[in-house]
Amino acid sequence: MPDDNLIKPEDFKEDLSLPRYKRLKQFMLEQIRCGALKPGDRIATEVELCKKYRWSRLTISRALNELELEGVLTRIQGSGTYVTNPAEQGTKSINIMVCDAPLSPESEYSGPIFHGIRDVAAENRLDVIYHKQTRIPEPEAVIETGVNGVLLHAPDMDDLPAILKLQEAGKPVVAMAMHSRIKTIASVSTENYEGMKHAVRHLAGIGHRRIALVTHGLTSSDVQERILGFQNEALESGIELNPAWMLLSNQPITNKVFESWFDGLDPRPTAFVVCMSLAFPLLHLAWSRQLKVPKDLSIIVTDESHLFSNCSPTLSVIRQPLYEMGRRGLMKLLEMIRGKDHGEAESLAMELILRDSVAPPIKSDVATIAENHHEVPHQQTRMEPSNKLKEFQDKRQLFRRSLLKSENGLGSLKNKVENLK
Repeated sequence: MPDDNLIKPEDFKEDLSLPRYKRLKQFMLEQIRCGALKPGDRIATEVELCKKYRWSRLTISRALNELELEGVLTRIQGSGTYVTNPAEQGTKSINIMVCDAPLSPESEYSGPIFHGIRDVAAENRLDVIYHKQTRIPEPEAVIETGVNGVLLHAPDMDDLPAILKLQEAGKPVVAMAMHSRIKTIASVSTENYEGMKHAVRHLAGIGHRRIALVTHGLTSSDVQERILGFQNEALESGIELNPAWMLLSNQPITNKVFESWFDGLDPRPTAFVVCMSLAFPLLHLAWSRQLKVPKDLSIIVTDESHLFSNCSPTLSVIRQPLYEMGRRGLMKLLEMIRGKDHGEAESLAMELILRDSVAPPIKSDVATIAENHHEVPHQQTRMEPSNKLKEFQDKRQLFRRSLLKSENGLGSLKNKVENLK
């Protein structure tokens, strides 16, 4: 492609208020319209265009990706990018890479997410490539596959540098089940912070003042949001935030560790908010310690399982809209590829499902908690002696007085005897 035929950015004055990638698309389309670029001509590489126009590679890559999606350009792996022949335009399909390592479509958590992705892909006739080698693919691997965008499934907060690196390759990226405060990362997540606050608020509202939190996966943004929600709602509800009642781990918590921690709780919490993997171990612990659910302790699980509504007692949960998240994640990526979405973060509401495992604490425990937390004035919490107890105390006092008189009388008699001698 001769450089002399290129239209330079400073010579193109229309729609300067548009984002640079859209202006670059206009540059390329104008070159094709005026004949500077003909069908079959090879386009300069992204690196070459960056040097010539002095714009970022992200801008250049997004413009070329959209032109490819619209059928204006055709990329041939190992060869380059070419102007598409008019007869071939409009036949270009969209290829999506879904990164699911190390999760599984068969799992209780990720299964509904994959069903949502699958349904949107079928509705829009998308070609989907599943990447299972690593959680975040290398930019070179994404470019080599020729996909139009990348959908990430539940990346950790430690993956942020790799996500930013992937974005620099110019491909639209959407992270599902990730709450990031970095505005440049497009994401679709669930409101774990508000969901946890709702659960703790409900427990506090029915009288619980000792609430425990048990979870693992501390590098997950979902878990971090839950912990923040738990702590903040505890403070707002005026209940004790005792570190001893929080068992937090990055690695999965074994049953042995969980059992040792549970047996060492003194006083024991009256309510537990636990992750999905520890719901049934907690039920077993309660049964083996002759504790009844929900009479002796209430349970709320942070995720839903079809088993939780079919066990005894049925378990209360904070339900995530997983299927909807899968659908929205892929739809958002598709809209970004088509230039209809600018990559803002989105979050979906969660729902507190109350079942048999939650009830107010027993009255004696409520009275003890209230006294310990000074929720009632101290003089009102003191128990006045019963009538029988007061009568017993009076009789005991009279007996002590009579005994004292007897001892005094006996002492006087002894003195008189000594005098007679």
